[in-house]
Amino acid sequence: MLFWITIILFCGYVGMELFLLATRRGRQSAKRDDRGTIQAAWILIAGGCIAGFLLSTLFPTLNWPHNVMIVLLGDFLLVAGIFVRIWAVRHLGKLFTVDVGIQPGHHVVQDGPFRFVRHPSYSGSLLAWIGVGLLTRNWLGFFVIVICTFIAYVLRISVEEKVLREKFGTEYEKYAARTKKMVPGVY
Repeated sequence: MLFWITIILFCGYVGMELFLLATRRGRQSAKRDDRGTIQAAWILIAGGCIAGFLLSTLFPTLNWPHNVMIVLLGDFLLVAGIFVRIWAVRHLGKLFTVDVGIQPGHHVVQDGPFRFVRHPSYSGSLLAWIGVGLLTRNWLGFFVIVICTFIAYVLRISVEEKVLREKFGTEYEKYAARTKKMVPGVY
C-alpha cells in the first residue's frame, strides 16, 4: 500500500511540474533572459532522478536497510516540498513563470514565503527531490538525485539573480543582503 501511495505522490509531483512548464511560460523577452536554463534544469533533474534510481538498482550494497520510517520520511518531504512550491507559486500569482524574466507589474516580493528565502519555489522543489532521493533507499542514488537537483537550481538562481539585480538594483540588493537564497539562515 505504501508503495502505491509513494508512486501516486511522485507521479502527482512530476505532473504538477509538467503542468507548470506547459501553462506558465513568460513573454518572449523572458525566454531570452532564461538563457536555456529551464532545459538544462530539466535535463539535470530528470537525468539525476533516472541515474539515482538506476544506481540504486546497480549497487544494492549501498542500500540502507529497508525501513518504513525512511519511506515515510521521503513521502513526507515530497509532500512538504510540493506544498512549499505551491505556496510560492500561488503567492506570486501572475508574476510566476517558468521562464526567467521580468513580467509587467513585477516588483520585489518580500512577504509570504519570500520573507524566509528569495527562491522558495526552488526550496520546495529541492525538498521534494530530497524526499524522492530518500525513496531510493540507497546512498549513491540519494546523493546523485540531490546533487543534480541542487546544481540545477543553483544555475537557475544565478540567472534569475542577475536579471533581478539589473532590474531592481539597490532594492533587490537590500533584500538579498538580509534573505538567503534557498535554505533559511544557510544558503
